[in-house]
Amino acid sequence: MTRSVSFVVVLLLLCSVGFATETASLLDQKVPATRAYPSNVLPNPQLIPQNVWCPGDHPLSSELDEFIGDTLSVGNTYYSEQHNCSNGRNIAFTTGTVMINNAPETNVAFFSWMDKPTANTDVHIAFNRAFVDGDGSLQVEHAQEGYRVDSGTIGAYTTLAFDNTNLIGFPIYHGGNTEDDMNNILAYEWNVYPGTFIETDVAQVGDDPQFWPVAVFDSQNSILHMVTTVNPPDPNDDRVQPLPIYYSRHAYDPATQTFTVGQQTLLCEWQRNISADIAVSEDGSRVAVAATISRDYFEHPGDITEWTQYNQDLWVYVSEDGGLNWNDPLDLTEFIPPNMDLLPDSVAANRDTLRAYCDANVYFDRDEKMHVAFTTSGFYQLHGTINVKASWIYHWDEVNDVFTLAVDGYQYCYDPGSWHRAADRPSMYQDPATGVLYMVYQQIGLNVLSGDSLNPLYATNTLDYSQSGFGNAEVFVTASPPGDYNGLLWAKGINLTNTRYNASTQGAATGEARCESSPTISLYNDGPYLNTFFIMDYEGGNANQQEGAFTQCNAVWLRSAKEDILASFDEWVVNYPIHIDSTQFWYDDHNYDWEEANGFWRWDVDEQEGDLPERFELEQNFPNPFNPETRIAFTLHRAGQVKLSVYDLLGRQVAVLTNGIMNSGRHEITFNGADLASGVYFYKLESGNMTSMKRMVLLK
Repeated sequence: MTRSVSFVVVLLLLCSVGFATETASLLDQKVPATRAYPSNVLPNPQLIPQNVWCPGDHPLSSELDEFIGDTLSVGNTYYSEQHNCSNGRNIAFTTGTVMINNAPETNVAFFSWMDKPTANTDVHIAFNRAFVDGDGSLQVEHAQEGYRVDSGTIGAYTTLAFDNTNLIGFPIYHGGNTEDDMNNILAYEWNVYPGTFIETDVAQVGDDPQFWPVAVFDSQNSILHMVTTVNPPDPNDDRVQPLPIYYSRHAYDPATQTFTVGQQTLLCEWQRNISADIAVSEDGSRVAVAATISRDYFEHPGDITEWTQYNQDLWVYVSEDGGLNWNDPLDLTEFIPPNMDLLPDSVAANRDTLRAYCDANVYFDRDEKMHVAFTTSGFYQLHGTINVKASWIYHWDEVNDVFTLAVDGYQYCYDPGSWHRAADRPSMYQDPATGVLYMVYQQIGLNVLSGDSLNPLYATNTLDYSQSGFGNAEVFVTASPPGDYNGLLWAKGINLTNTRYNASTQGAATGEARCESSPTISLYNDGPYLNTFFIMDYEGGNANQQEGAFTQCNAVWLRSAKEDILASFDEWVVNYPIHIDSTQFWYDDHNYDWEEANGFWRWDVDEQEGDLPERFELEQNFPNPFNPETRIAFTLHRAGQVKLSVYDLLGRQVAVLTNGIMNSGRHEITFNGADLASGVYFYKLESGNMTSMKRMVLLK
């Protein structure tokens, strides 16, 4: 016992040295407090106990046919909705080497989530890791539902920041012992005892508590960037309270495992939801925060009772010096308000009938281009009505500066539940190898008996809902091709989970439904797989909001082959103007024809650099499809160095057919694909500053 006490004293001394605080220029800044586990859980990690069986206790395995990819349950929770609005990230992935159970493992995923051990207990923060074993199977580090992170009475609404250099996950959350001492907390795993976490409170401005932290980590400069939202001082009157957004940055020293807690910067004082998301560029120079902000602040100045969570614009806040200083915020959407001069035609007078809802995802790609995805839904201001059963996810980036429709959620669905729309919660990632921009999202209530029609007239027999009346959600993925069309064209999303309830008489009973919620994608997905985290609920709706019953949910790692995803796309989403006057609207010159423009790889359609000589020509292979041989012909205007190579869907070179000096004229080369798997391949001709590429199909 004495040894345990002295051990804790040493730990606390180490912590007190490490958590310095930057000089504060803001008033009422609280002094951060360092937390550590009590002595009765040291030196052993605190484990979340195995939950007892309840309706919905369904083990997941890689044998589930409905998933595109492999699944692994990394823990359980009775708290199905991990986020009320924007999701942030709850998963990180690395191909580096991580010590797990005293053994080096590669291809490791990190997870944090809210664990509610039973239907009647408070929530806490859980953390776990999993990895790909040598035989390709998915293995969890701790089968007893992971490690508990927080040491207080409550720990809630976690996101996971990740140091991609030192391979450290940082669960970020708000917690404490009572409502009065709730604060945002940075936690990190103590390297002496894996599974043991040290916490530090984040200094905050003012007396009102700040909750719902979202954080990202700048691995090059070891800076954790965080955005938080003030909780309403009167929770019983939260519809008439502003929710200011604060930003803070915290320096981390990996050598000593200590943070220097930074001061806070007020970004916005009139937010009406908890939609703020944050991103940092790869070199750490650019930081961006996106949030949906109430327009009522301007339309009803001084009358806070008129502020709503429906009449909102999408705003972006950008720092070009790593979060030290912030540019003037940018209202991206600037929805057109009603025009009373057009009355009595109230339909025309409404003007724009879309508004940003309560989620956003901001992301910097590897070229440091900023992307933002956000959910919109119908808002008819003069009629005083909104539409929760249809929604549209739009994309914007700072290079094209247009709005393009990534997800068309115009469909009938059952009640999506609190804080949801028919399609929402976008989460983006760009593959550095191919340039493909992926977006994972959640979609509710697709038609089962009538196919996938988005026309509500044909969805009268939809049964993918729970008997409580709430729709069951699925995890979908869409993607945008690399090159000139990146961010402009989006493939119609495919269902990654595909657990639709299919019955002819009624919806799913409690414990039989499958509702996947809170999907997030890892910021790092190097290699051939896409890594996604979601919660598998066995009842539609949000039980914490009295929607349906509590069930024991699975926290799930889904690992999907990028090649399988890309091969499943077969249709473009047709863009729809976000504004009634078509401001910032883009339309495809090929009229969204999938086949005419060579399918998903739009940039592969005779894309040629420089001025093409009259007789520089790459012909379509013949036969096509082929098995296993095909002939590729091309014509050169002049002699020179020529390379003809073959690539797979992931952009990997699989064959070089010729690479040397060739004379002018027409040439023909035979390609044998006997050693390759069936699928789509591309052959590329290069000569001087000219290139041309075409697609071919190997069908065995």
